[in-house]
Amino acid sequence: MGCWIATTARDRRARQADVILLLLLNGYRKSETVALCRQDVGGDTLNLVDAKSGPRRVILNAPARAILGRQPRSESAYVFPASSILSRPLSHHLPLCRAVRTPLV
Repeated sequence: MGCWIATTARDRRARQADVILLLLLNGYRKSETVALCRQDVGGDTLNLVDAKSGPRRVILNAPARAILGRQPRSESAYVFPASSILSRPLSHHLPLCRAVRTPLV
């Protein structure tokens, strides 16, 4: 069972912004990005084990490596853990993503 982590609204927005940047930089699906496990990140490669098109290994560019590298370490297996329960990934319902998309539609 995970434990509660206190994060500010600013921390949550920054984490969501990092998810959005990874989506823009590499074209991953949102569900693939929020469910990334630390064990799937290896230096300059990323193993997408639950990709829609099947498992695949992708090369990470420098900005993507920087984004992944700046994520805080926790006892969670996820790169982007849920704010309230570390044993779960960040929800794929990202308010910031919706806020960014709405003006563009």
